[in-house]
Amino acid sequence: MSRKFRISELIFVILIFISHPLVAENELVPLWKYAAGGVLVSPPAVSGTGVYLYSEDRQIHAVSTSGDPMWKFRMPGRPVDSLSVGRDGTVYASTLEGRLFAVNQAGRALWRYDADSEPAGAPAVSADGTVYVASKNGELAALSHTGFIRWKIKIDGSITGSPVIDAGEAVYISDDNGALYSFSPWGTRRWTIDPPAAGSDGHWTAAIDSHILYSAYGSTLRAIEGGEVLWSINLPARISGIVIFSGGLFCSLENGNAMAFERSGVQLWQAEGSHYDTYPVAGASRIFLLSRGGLISLTPEGQLEGAGIVEGIALTQPVMGGGLLVCGSEQWVACAFNVADDTGAGWSQKGGGPDHSGVSGRNRWYFNEEDYMKNMDYLYLKQYITAGSTDEKLEAIEEIGSRIAAEGIDRGEQYLLHLLHLALTEGNIRRTITADSRSNDYPAVRREAAKMIGLYGNFESIELLTAVLEEEKHYDVSAAIMRALGELGTDYDNLPLISIYNKVIKDNNGSAHSGLALAAMDAVADITEYSGVPGSFYGYRALMEIYKGHYSSGIKRKAGEVLRSIR
Repeated sequence: MSRKFRISELIFVILIFISHPLVAENELVPLWKYAAGGVLVSPPAVSGTGVYLYSEDRQIHAVSTSGDPMWKFRMPGRPVDSLSVGRDGTVYASTLEGRLFAVNQAGRALWRYDADSEPAGAPAVSADGTVYVASKNGELAALSHTGFIRWKIKIDGSITGSPVIDAGEAVYISDDNGALYSFSPWGTRRWTIDPPAAGSDGHWTAAIDSHILYSAYGSTLRAIEGGEVLWSINLPARISGIVIFSGGLFCSLENGNAMAFERSGVQLWQAEGSHYDTYPVAGASRIFLLSRGGLISLTPEGQLEGAGIVEGIALTQPVMGGGLLVCGSEQWVACAFNVADDTGAGWSQKGGGPDHSGVSGRNRWYFNEEDYMKNMDYLYLKQYITAGSTDEKLEAIEEIGSRIAAEGIDRGEQYLLHLLHLALTEGNIRRTITADSRSNDYPAVRREAAKMIGLYGNFESIELLTAVLEEEKHYDVSAAIMRALGELGTDYDNLPLISIYNKVIKDNNGSAHSGLALAAMDAVADITEYSGVPGSFYGYRALMEIYKGHYSSGIKRKAGEVLRSIR
């Protein structure tokens, strides 16, 4: 059954809030405000490390969740609607000229990527740390979290919005005609869907639930799974935003109305005359968006539930995350509202993902070996790694490294990193890691694999490296793994530093191996430099364990130097 708001009812409610700002039981009251140096060109991004704003003053402003300024980073180019935050706290932002910068938690640039044209939207950052960058000239690039170019592809048309990533299988883009493209995490095209039959110009918007993509282009809303259109609906106006909420799908329209649908496409309700003019966001029990009167919230049944008005400020795009709902404004001011009672934000391409990461879930990409059992190149390399002699295994690793260095982990060689992961567990250690019955040991193979993973790995590599380090008995392999963790340079969930600390504890109680201590110190310094966070509990403890341990005076002296440098 359709429920509708009458215009007079909405105006009446808004007038009450304007004239009596404290009478509403569910009024949204700002917790804090932050003034940037110019109009906010991109919606805010919210993560566990803070709130990030991209302003016309060409700076990224980092603000704590309590509204206190943390740092600023000046972008060397004209700002554009493009801001994302990775799971390790790295901020990604692009300029109009197509330059993407990765900035750490201290406001220091880690690396830069130069695309050939203006970005199509914010970068999408996957659960394994891969950064997908779409450009308006039709190029989609996949970069590692350390800036290594994994692959690039080019479609014929122009890309019209930020890439979208599902919970583990695909990345999606759309061209300027409304055609949809799905690619594997390694750049192979999975499928293409033609534009909607009712051709109309528009900007691509999308929301995703598991592996079902809800795609809106022009006035057409479609549900797509595995390259098949499950259903398609033509709405009365062009769709400006779409978000998944607890009751289904919520769409804001360019005519100022809004509509809600079940996931099957059946209409739930419609709200008319409200002049919704922003991308919606959704929590577990409320939908938030802007109307002409300010920020409002709706119940899952479509009833007006609350409002938030900031005197003298015209709010823009809200973003929800970490118990906060943060809005930009036309007056350079960002405002944060407390929504801690409504966690579990629904996801949408622009407004619903608080970090703009473009990913709908936290599941990992997975490697499905069945897809490659007929690939002779994969079987050839795997045979050498798992059944060859030590020399043959090492030759296979060298061959993999040469291919990656020459062409990247390209769409034709999507299994190369998987093979390096396999080589890292080769030998006796596989019994512990994979419950394999293999009896021979190949420490040299694990050592070389660790070195290669340090250059080309991802967040999943970090988890595997820490698991192997815990069980590794060979000092030179352990040292190589520590240096690989330093090369990957992220302190994601503190796993690397915890693992390094535990290994140093064991070593200090044993032989106090100098090579291991040197590798541990280098890794702690590299991880600290990458994250921008001065030291950490486990990083300090690892260095203190070396400084006080049974090591040479030279090792202890260096431990002291590293301790002072990371404070």
